[in-house]
Amino acid sequence: MDWEFEDPTPRYRLCQAGFGLIALAIGLLCADAALDLAWLFTGHRGILALTHDRLWTWLVGAPITWGSLIGSYLLWGRWSEPRWQRRAGLLVLMNTIDLVLWFLNHGDELGLWIGEVPHRWLRGNLAMGLGWAELGLMAGLAADVSDHLGKGPETIAGGTVAKSFAGVGAAIWALWFLGMTDWGRWPLGHRWLTPPLYLLLVGSTLVLTLTTFQVAALSILASRHCGEFVRELKGNDPMLELLRSRSEQESDDFWEAPRPDPWR
Repeated sequence: MDWEFEDPTPRYRLCQAGFGLIALAIGLLCADAALDLAWLFTGHRGILALTHDRLWTWLVGAPITWGSLIGSYLLWGRWSEPRWQRRAGLLVLMNTIDLVLWFLNHGDELGLWIGEVPHRWLRGNLAMGLGWAELGLMAGLAADVSDHLGKGPETIAGGTVAKSFAGVGAAIWALWFLGMTDWGRWPLGHRWLTPPLYLLLVGSTLVLTLTTFQVAALSILASRHCGEFVRELKGNDPMLELLRSRSEQESDDFWEAPRPDPWR
């Protein structure tokens, strides 16, 4: 029999880093959405000037895009379980599309081309639509990892609530997008903001603020739980366990997965 030993520590270290980056990115998105909500309620021009400032775009907008992509990439392939692979792979794909859209928005500033790329309205709303789906996937992955590490049903409940919020937010945003878009022109643009559309925008932004807060919290917990598990593995020192003789093992299962890795 092949007595192959696989140390799970790198897997959980990568998950810890991945969820940490996602928590940072979504936390910044939460702050951005909260400021947008404050502007919608108060109409204060200083808030609008801040969120549309070039410095804000690079210090907040760029980390949101890059942090989400790198974080999701670190989660991809950590387990061979098909459900995990499908969701993590889909999250990486969506974040890659976000990165392409980000380059299209900032290509002029980066010196890639001169002038603005057409279809800015359509591109911005495509990113928003993908964002709602990404939040649901992030919440599910974070909740699953925490539950897998034995942190109780609360994490699954939290993930379910966050996914429900993401679904509601996506529905409100879709109604706003359909009503706000001027479908009679090309490239597509926006109409004037009417009171019903304003209420939809406020509702969508409010739900976005709450959802991103929940997803950031779930990601922080998942990252922390992975870090705690890595410290547990260090305490068990699996290399010392490898030196034990076969006669001292209670069963062959120990060699199939280093304890205490509950997903192997």
